[in-house]
Amino acid sequence: MEELDRQIIEMYRAGIKVSEICRTLGTHTQKVYKVLRENNISKNGRRLTPEVIQEIAEKLRQDVPSTKLAEQYGCSVWTIHKIMRENNIPMQVGRPWHRRKDKQAASAPSAPIPESLQAPEMPDSLRALVMAPENRTYFACFHKNKKEVSSAAEAVAFLYSVMSRRFTLSSDDVTRIEQTFAQLQAFDKPRQTLVCPLSINENLRFKIMLAPEVNAQYSAFQKGRDESVVRLKKTDWRAFNPGMYGICIPVGVYSENGDAVKYYDFKGAVQAECKEQAYDRALDKLKAETGEDRFNSLKVPGKYSDKVKFTFKPMD
Repeated sequence: MEELDRQIIEMYRAGIKVSEICRTLGTHTQKVYKVLRENNISKNGRRLTPEVIQEIAEKLRQDVPSTKLAEQYGCSVWTIHKIMRENNIPMQVGRPWHRRKDKQAASAPSAPIPESLQAPEMPDSLRALVMAPENRTYFACFHKNKKEVSSAAEAVAFLYSVMSRRFTLSSDDVTRIEQTFAQLQAFDKPRQTLVCPLSINENLRFKIMLAPEVNAQYSAFQKGRDESVVRLKKTDWRAFNPGMYGICIPVGVYSENGDAVKYYDFKGAVQAECKEQAYDRALDKLKAETGEDRFNSLKVPGKYSDKVKFTFKPMD
């Protein structure tokens, strides 16, 4: 083996990026990938030892983002996702602030709403209509493809009809699809999508479509329920409760082109008589820090958004 080839392999296995290898050794990417291919080293991922895989799994359980781990260990994010599946670590979906430990530590959970103020549950009569098999149609979705299915076997057949020929489903994938479809049949939230992760670094999604007349009844119930939730939340926010409020608001910042948004947590403490007043005073504080022009370009969650978190210390 040539000295250059040996150096390329050593640097690649050490986690150094291909671009950095090229700059250091004065070669080009085609040469690097050719050496990796000739030595049976995948260009889409690095050989991770069992010890390193276990270390990555421990960091994933500590809520370290998969993108950060992929950069740290010099592999693709799909490799990290595969480790998550193999170690039964659930994927966390959503904006970055949902995964930050510092935000969780900074904001204690709000007190639960009393049972007398809970939003209404679905009536038994409507639930019976929603759960009736004749009123439910199931759809399997893969990328932009969508097909009506009535069993897990049909979902598997649909996948094979739209997947690239170089992919194949493992027995674990088939078992996972069967389990997800069983959950789908017992699922009483037809507006939500059930996601089934696959070993090919893709997801199969299942959706429910209700019969038109049942869907109209369910839509009316959901609309009334949403209005009730907002009404109860407003009542809770306006409740007289003087003290010192710590508030955390995820704030979106647009790029200069206005086509992308980055988020950070605005944190502050204000003295107020209720949550609603604390939110208004926190926004005044944010406006004073950023300036009115900059403040108007920010993306701030609404007053009653679940993204706004509080800690509370009563007045002495």
